[in-house]
Amino acid sequence: MNRFRLGCDIGGTFTDFALLDEATGALHPLKVLSTPDDPSRAVLEGLHGIAERDPRVREELGQLLHATTLAINAVLERRGAPTAVLATQGFRDVLEMRRSRRADVADIFGDPPEPLVPRERRAEIAERIWSDGRILTELDVEAARETVEGLVAEGVQSFAVTLLHSYANKDHEQALAGLIREVAPGAYVSLSSEVLPEAGEYERTSSTVVNAYVQPVMDRYLTRLRDGMDARGFHQPMQLMLSGGGLAAPETAKTFPARMIESGAAAGVMAGEYVRNELGIGSVLIFDMGGTTAKITIVQGGHIPITSELEVGRAYRFRKGTGLPVNVPSVEILEIGAGGGSIAFLNETGSLQIGPRSAGAMPGPICYGRGGTEPTVTDAALVLGYLDPGYFLGGGMSLDVEAARAGIETHIAGPLGISVDEAAWGIHEIVCENMAGAARTYIAEWGGDPSQISLVAFGGAGPIHAYNLARKLGVSQIVLPKNPGILSAVGLLTAPNAYDLARSYRAPLAEVEPGAIEAAFAEMEATARQVLRETGATGEPAVRRTVEMCYVGQELALPVALDGPATAEALREAYFAAYEARFGYAYRNLAVGLVRLRLRAEIPGRSLGEEPARQGPSVQHGSRRVFCPDRRAWADYPVFRRPDLAGNHRSDAASVIEDDGSTFIAGPGAEVVSAPKGNLVIRFRETADAAA
Repeated sequence: MNRFRLGCDIGGTFTDFALLDEATGALHPLKVLSTPDDPSRAVLEGLHGIAERDPRVREELGQLLHATTLAINAVLERRGAPTAVLATQGFRDVLEMRRSRRADVADIFGDPPEPLVPRERRAEIAERIWSDGRILTELDVEAARETVEGLVAEGVQSFAVTLLHSYANKDHEQALAGLIREVAPGAYVSLSSEVLPEAGEYERTSSTVVNAYVQPVMDRYLTRLRDGMDARGFHQPMQLMLSGGGLAAPETAKTFPARMIESGAAAGVMAGEYVRNELGIGSVLIFDMGGTTAKITIVQGGHIPITSELEVGRAYRFRKGTGLPVNVPSVEILEIGAGGGSIAFLNETGSLQIGPRSAGAMPGPICYGRGGTEPTVTDAALVLGYLDPGYFLGGGMSLDVEAARAGIETHIAGPLGISVDEAAWGIHEIVCENMAGAARTYIAEWGGDPSQISLVAFGGAGPIHAYNLARKLGVSQIVLPKNPGILSAVGLLTAPNAYDLARSYRAPLAEVEPGAIEAAFAEMEATARQVLRETGATGEPAVRRTVEMCYVGQELALPVALDGPATAEALREAYFAAYEARFGYAYRNLAVGLVRLRLRAEIPGRSLGEEPARQGPSVQHGSRRVFCPDRRAWADYPVFRRPDLAGNHRSDAASVIEDDGSTFIAGPGAEVVSAPKGNLVIRFRETADAAA
């Protein structure tokens, strides 16, 4: 009997687990400190802890659903495998030439990150293909063999094959793959015609290089994790979260690890969308704040924004255009350098600054007592009374208040000539203002109205900062999901099995042969269905087709959803409608061209069970001295623990609400109301004693 399902999300500070008992609907959380040197150790430690609590899990666990930061960390920390690039003759330096543009034209010293592959391991291959797929120069097999043998002798473990126009004709790349496997059977091979079969030489090369660079790391990690699970009696199948918000089989993750760059963040968005559906809310701002970063995504009208323009390893971490492009389908996420472990310091001007450096899991904040010496956002929250030092992680870990106060005094309060309390509030206020400023811009870019948006707050640090952030943004209400500290792990339990594909298809619409687009979509759909079959998921997938088009000679391509047959006339009219909706007019006398085809196949996720609501009145667990965010003064707040809240709980007074993974601070301007399925809704009211 497959009674249990388990979601596991590896974060920068903690590895989170959500065990669902489908027989009772109960959801059991667990958090363990992450182990950056070997992330599988934290996963196996968590599995051991879960099995100790309930030995039935070993035999009755149906599946393990997993999200991990391994791929992105391997790039950020430059811990990938020795990789080589095989490029068409004359295109060896695509990675360094980039797009010949600066992210900031005024910053003449702002260099992009170093390529993952040094020039001496970027080799030229004699061959050439036209943009229409015709072969201009045949592949010189013997010269290529000599090149590959030389690279293998230098210790190369993984090859990124990025030949010119391979999206139009992949024969030469496939021939090189066969040659590499013949010369070095144990080598890893990533083909640009499979990783990103689209025009755009730099983006395609960069994406393929990232895939090749992390492929051995991901393969070894998943193999090590599988072996460790088997050794401990966990023989269940595993599925992994892709950046696009869908679950896939380990084989897909091993072949295309670049698709897992935003694995954990995507799981959080899936969780936020599930909560939105549960409560029937129109628009939400999904706010996930963990130990290292805060992530924000807006969902309007049930539409999760998807992008194919990711960047990783930015020279300026939060400045677009300074990183390595990884053009794979991903949930659109705004990342902010604000997490519980973000370090507070005085910059060169003597001003207080928060992040983007983080204390991470090791050594962590000062209050963890693991060797941290620099004050963090979590240390400030503890000093302000927002955390209970004896009930952190449900009492599983004690926090050192005096050490946190001493660290803030030494590094912040003393040099500024202010009290520790004032310094702690300054840290909390600045990090909230940083997040609010970024969120305001993000909401405006998506055409959102904050007064019509609900803030869904989760992550270990999200609920702590949600009240202050919501007041700054002017959102309509806060939604505090059940188990907010592990909600990304919960999101894995609700996520669909899904796979996205894209293909370049550049041609004037008038010149496309009838049936050609349908044939291309049919091939893409067959591939997507095969990937979904590998997950073991059952059911008929829903297939969404999108055509990206532009006026001939124009660069900006607009996506057009394709609901019916892909006839030229239907596509032309759909494009005019999309262009007019975006810009207010359309040039109906101009020729339209195709740019790209996109397809998503998705088998819907499963719903969570529902535990019966607690009967009887809510139980108060004493009170705590807390720094009031509205009054900027200390006050005694009643403390409630989430499991002891009644199903009809309602409170219109300031309060602290704790659970095993996080803490929410409701100021005097809030009304807390129980909502369906264990969620809480916090609405705002203006009172005489609440600050504007």
